[in-house]
Amino acid sequence: MVKFFIVLLVIALLAVFIRYRGKKLTKESRSEQDLIRRCFGDRAQAERLIELERMRNPNLSRENAAKDAIDSLLRDNR
Repeated sequence: MVKFFIVLLVIALLAVFIRYRGKKLTKESRSEQDLIRRCFGDRAQAERLIELERMRNPNLSRENAAKDAIDSLLRDNR
C-alpha cells in the first residue's frame, strides 16, 4: 500500500513538472495574458504598451494599465 502512494506521488510530481516546464513562474493577470495574446505572444510589445498607459496615468495599477492597453490596441486597429 505504501508503494502505491509513493508511485502515485511520483506520477503526480512528474505531471506537474511536465505541465509547467519552460513556463515562467510569474503571476500575470488575465488582462496581461490577453494583451500578450493580442500582441501575438510578443511580451516586449505588451510590456511597452502597459508602460505607455502607466506614463499616461501613473496612478493605474498594472492590471488596469493592461486593460487600457487592450482598449487602445483595439481602437487603433479598427
